[in-house]
Amino acid sequence: MVLPARAAAAAAVRKLHLEALQQLGADAAPIAEEGALLQLRDALLIEWIEALPEHVDLSDLPTQAARKRLVQQACALMLAHADEPLSMLQVCRHVGASRRKLNDCFRDVLGTSPLKYLRALRLNGVRRELRGGAASVQQAAARWGFWHLGELAADYRRQFGELPSQTLKQRG
Repeated sequence: MVLPARAAAAAAVRKLHLEALQQLGADAAPIAEEGALLQLRDALLIEWIEALPEHVDLSDLPTQAARKRLVQQACALMLAHADEPLSMLQVCRHVGASRRKLNDCFRDVLGTSPLKYLRALRLNGVRRELRGGAASVQQAAARWGFWHLGELAADYRRQFGELPSQTLKQRG
């Protein structure tokens, strides 16, 4: 978002800024002390902040409802393709959002990232299959897009407190 500065204040700060830069460049003995440079920087920043408007119109920023709709659309898409998990780029393309926007919306609405949500969705799918009739951990893992069984086991244990093989054994 670009904030418009008050014209007179911005012109005064711009002039001060240019004068300071010219003086630094023209001085035979430029400011060598770090403290003096920091003071100059801070003075300029404060002047720029003062030039900004007191009230900012946020009406063009996405509303909470719009962010929630985007997250719901992405979640529905992930659920619809749970057995053939989409990449985050595919999800972004389908919902018409950048990775950053999708990530920000997920964090705002669900408190997690879309990658973590998708992983939890897939892990829960594996768990349901293991409880409901999968012949093996490998079969359930492959169906839900897990190709590295060691990573699956570690993620599964973090999520559910047990190994996938333990879930499979409890079924019978």
